[in-house]
Amino acid sequence: MIKRVTISLCLVLFFSGCDEFARFKQEKMECQTKLFGLVDLVFESKELDADVEVTGENFNQTLRIIDRSDTSLVARGNDLSAEIDFPKKRVTLRIDTKLESVTCRYHSFKM
Repeated sequence: MIKRVTISLCLVLFFSGCDEFARFKQEKMECQTKLFGLVDLVFESKELDADVEVTGENFNQTLRIIDRSDTSLVARGNDLSAEIDFPKKRVTLRIDTKLESVTCRYHSFKM
């Protein structure tokens, strides 16, 4: 009986700590900018060539991740680019010739 409880407890602890068993994961940076208004950056993966959906008051564009490290990533589209520094929660946005760097709110959702 004690052996079953111990094994069950170990399995529950193991599976609750594993991110690989999540069916869906989405991360979001929510930024209030002076130049572009409220901007949301949504991504499901931080891997190279993954998509980043960028939505603002006057635009909605899909960017491609072109560079990444353990703590940051760079994504580019036609006339829009974003650099994200995750530890600092800092996003630098460039749209055409306008550039702004702001601290954003970070949200992570797993299911």
